[in-house]
Amino acid sequence: MHKYEFGKLLGQGNFGKVYYVKHIETRQSVAIKVIEKEKIQKVGMIDQTKKEISSMSLVKHPNILELYEGSGEWELREDIARKYFHQLISAVDFCHRRGIYHRDLKPENLLLDENGTLDVLDFGLSALETDDEKKKKEVHLTSVHGASDITSKLKDTAQQLKFKIKKEDGGLLKIEKSRKGQKGSLVIDAEIFEVTPSFHLVEMKKSSGDSLEFKSMLQEDVRPALKDIVWSWQ
Repeated sequence: MHKYEFGKLLGQGNFGKVYYVKHIETRQSVAIKVIEKEKIQKVGMIDQTKKEISSMSLVKHPNILELYEGSGEWELREDIARKYFHQLISAVDFCHRRGIYHRDLKPENLLLDENGTLDVLDFGLSALETDDEKKKKEVHLTSVHGASDITSKLKDTAQQLKFKIKKEDGGLLKIEKSRKGQKGSLVIDAEIFEVTPSFHLVEMKKSSGDSLEFKSMLQEDVRPALKDIVWSWQ
């Protein structure tokens, strides 16, 4: 569509309009039929329209209108494309948080159900995260201090390391590094679990960002900063 200069409207039907246009580079004059996808979707004519394009591309005859260029690609409105993209990201994030990597995302492996919900399929090339890879992304520490003291110390440490607090909900603290690294911003989830009233387990997990940066920060910055309240690291 971007290769043409649009001129006057030549005709209009139930599902689209025909325009007089010129190719920007070759200056060839042609007619373009612009089909409204939403209308043909409602009446179930998408497959029929694609067949029309395929059939016309196969025939060349002096008395048959020649198809100069046809496209089987269908543009989506920005709001609809954004909805599908969010659904895809949600599915991928769900898998990654569980150590599952699809590794073959492409249009052929995405389906839409009758409600317009996107489904990811075909995990034939997927991979599972190994135990060694998991260890690079999380660490556990134990403390005999109270949950409020641990939370306060974690927040102070985050501010010293120039992390911003994205979320604080009960025993969960989500922090994000202000400066982006090679793999985006380093985001860490720190969750406090009460084993007994006087004994707590803290799980610090890399949510996104670089694993090496996470490991280095734990060793060089977090461990020294939390040494007063931490009983053991695992």
